[in-house]
Amino acid sequence: MSIASRLWVSAVSALVLLGALAIAILWVVHAMDVAATARRDARQALLDTELVLSALSDAETGQRGYLLTGLDRYLEPYQAATASITDRLAALTAAGQSIPQIRARAAELDRVANAKLAELREAIAARHDQGFEAAEEIVATDRGKQLMDRARALVGEIEGIQTLIIDQRDAELERLHGILQAVLIFGTLVAAVSALVTRRLVVGSIQRPLDALGAGMARIAAGDLDRDIEVTGKDELGALARSFNAMLADLRAARLSRHQARDELDQSNAALQARTRDLERRTLTINLLGRLANRLPASANEQEFVEVVQSYAPQLLPGTPGALYTITESHNLLQRVGTWGDPAASSSEFTPSQCWGLRRGQPHCVEDPSHDIVCSHVQRDHVTAYRCLPLVAQGETVGLLYLEGRDGPVIADEADLGVLTETIAFSLVNQRLRERLRNQSIRDPLTSLFNRRYLEESLELECSRADRTGSAVSLIMADIDHFKHFNDTFGHEAGDAVLKAMAELLKRLVRQGDVACRFGGEEFILVLPGTSTAEAAALADRIRLALHGLELSHHGQALGNVTSSFGVASYPAAGLTPDELIEAVDHALYAAKTAGRDCVKQAEAPVLRAAQ
Repeated sequence: MSIASRLWVSAVSALVLLGALAIAILWVVHAMDVAATARRDARQALLDTELVLSALSDAETGQRGYLLTGLDRYLEPYQAATASITDRLAALTAAGQSIPQIRARAAELDRVANAKLAELREAIAARHDQGFEAAEEIVATDRGKQLMDRARALVGEIEGIQTLIIDQRDAELERLHGILQAVLIFGTLVAAVSALVTRRLVVGSIQRPLDALGAGMARIAAGDLDRDIEVTGKDELGALARSFNAMLADLRAARLSRHQARDELDQSNAALQARTRDLERRTLTINLLGRLANRLPASANEQEFVEVVQSYAPQLLPGTPGALYTITESHNLLQRVGTWGDPAASSSEFTPSQCWGLRRGQPHCVEDPSHDIVCSHVQRDHVTAYRCLPLVAQGETVGLLYLEGRDGPVIADEADLGVLTETIAFSLVNQRLRERLRNQSIRDPLTSLFNRRYLEESLELECSRADRTGSAVSLIMADIDHFKHFNDTFGHEAGDAVLKAMAELLKRLVRQGDVACRFGGEEFILVLPGTSTAEAAALADRIRLALHGLELSHHGQALGNVTSSFGVASYPAAGLTPDELIEAVDHALYAAKTAGRDCVKQAEAPVLRAAQ
């Protein structure tokens, strides 16, 4: 056979063999492309399933935030999730049309997701229209939880089916990959034989693509999917390289999509945990503020009020030392009435002008004393940061909330601080108003002593207590001598000055627990529990002598000496009822007046009965 014939036979044989090899390779590549596409679709459906469940969780989280707070901004996750769920469900339904198991579950998931969204909308509408309790009743039915549990179950089933499909496609790709390797190896051998015959004709155009394909196959077999196979031309080998490169691109995209989905899921879980912690903190703060607001109005006096603030402030502001200041009735001095956390930098009392917060009528926050204006009542060297929060209610400044930071800035939620200061301020105003009204009902406005109404109530109480304990209760009735003379000579304002001086003297000389009252006009009565007649008489004489030492003047004019007559009577010796006791001490006072005034007389039971 001539060289030309052998070359023609060799060339035809090589061409036939190469054609068959190309057809086999293209068939395998096509099969791998179909398998890779099916795997990519299954992976996308798996991702859509996870995103549907994530969107439902986000919608439920947004609904919970709105139900707890009533704030519209908490509905943003709900609205975003609602908008995305429809598209994801449609994509999932379309992806599952060819798979009966997924098609049925996708349809049921669509129904469950829409039912869950309807339940969320119902609770949100109830919260908006009827309040938290109505929404809570809807949530308490557990219908939303059951729907969510069913949705998770369906998602789990769909993911299991999709994972099985992906594994099957991976196995099919691996099988095709093995077939492709076998075809390529066989083709390589055929090409090598053909190359021996037609080396000079074909080696230049076949060797390099084959080398590139071989290197690519080796990298793929080793698991290296990051580098493409080199494409050297537009022939079958080039198309094969491009197909492999397309397959590699799909595999890389699938791997990247899987990693991204895992990262997004981790981020979603972290965000959900952070939102949960924030909601828990907000719930605790709201609960503490509510309990504080409920307990402050029930305080019987300012001391109990301060104790309530001292109890709740450390819980609301953990790790933040602080103090509560109240302003005096004259509005010229602030006094520290309560502390927590051992604040070290602020004075125990100061004037309003020493505080920048009170001057400006708004919070004064200092994060770095070396670069800011520091209040005069704060010791710069003992604090690293502080806040002065004025307590203002109904247009009246009633005190100051002082918060201190030693190791860094004072950190607290501004809204919580605003609610805290408003709660304390309004409660303090109401407590002082109640105290003022109570004092007005039981105290004489001129002398600030208890009035006759309070005398009658307290005397009846002390007499009942004396009956139970077997002790005595004594009364001292005092009447300023020649009081009409003061009014006629110096005027009624001078007379009022004498009454005030007498009241101050009684307050100074009586014990704690004794009751000093203005009985009427220039008459005063002291209720002395557990005091005998002799002890009461001795006290009356001390008051009489102390009155001698007063040097009274009015508008620069001396009022002269002031004297008073005193009557003393004890229960039950001088009277068996409060009225009888008052009548007895009145007779004793009358006896002192009759005896020449400026003296003390005691009432005795025989004398009282004779008078009756």
